Amino acid sequence: MGKGKLLLFLAILIIVEVLGVQVSVENREILAVDELHVTSSNPDILRINNGLFVLEVLPNRGRIIWRLHPLCDEREEMIFSSEDPYILPFLDEVTSQYVFELGGFYISIPWNPRSNQPYPYEKYEIIEADNEARIILRGMNPVEKLNTTIELVIKDNNPRIFINVIVQNVSESEVVISVKEFTNFHLSDGVITTDFPDLNGRSLEDFEEYELITLENDLEFFGVSRGKYVLKKILTDTYSRHYVQIWGKNWQECVGGSPSVRLTDERFKETLSPNEQYSFEIIFELVSW
Repeated sequence: MGKGKLLLFLAILIIVEVLGVQVSVENREILAVDELHVTSSNPDILRINNGLFVLEVLPNRGRIIWRLHPLCDEREEMIFSSEDPYILPFLDEVTSQYVFELGGFYISIPWNPRSNQPYPYEKYEIIEADNEARIILRGMNPVEKLNTTIELVIKDNNPRIFINVIVQNVSESEVVISVKEFTNFHLSDGVITTDFPDLNGRSLEDFEEYELITLENDLEFFGVSRGKYVLKKILTDTYSRHYVQIWGKNWQECVGGSPSVRLTDERFKETLSPNEQYSFEIIFELVSW
């Protein structure tokens, strides 16, 4: 092989190695909001780079998405998360319970009612192949005997984030489930982006104080714009209602407040017989203007 061909081969090899989805595992100290034996003070954080954005997963706190920002600007956080060791709880009007809101995106199964937080996903698996990465999270609700499997799919240079959820009833009796999905969007220096006209284009400065807004099933997407925008796609025939919580421009004066908008999507109730499964898909998309 000639020198020129060798250099070309090496250049192609380097490009191939750089392309694709890269996954790494880090550890950071994050507030433990419960005293479960599986809760770690320095949990694993899975960091995924697909060439367009960086996404972090925090299995030990039940966070399917912990952080999300464009690759070009790490300061442009699209999903709100908090690593404050002295975080204060807020009284959640939706559940009438106090919440230590660490942020991120998570769902209500498996759920720990004592700490009003998702149970940790005790097992995770990283699968990298064909220019995509799949993160498999597994957790169990020990009281209701509901086994949850999450498949997070990130594809090379694809702005969409695919989340496949399977909830299985592993008990010996029928169980009625109601799944809620919680998303904390970072709203500092940004605006709400949604097809609900009363909220579209509004910022923290447009809210004098904390507000809870209840929406019936009339949303198709909801997100924030901060130069780029991240959207959560909403299939209108699978949800019963949506709750939007926003602390407004004086969020620092609110106990447990944050510069964010918290979206809760409540699915219609499902009845699962023993060993029956309920599956659904969730899609986020990070888009440039």
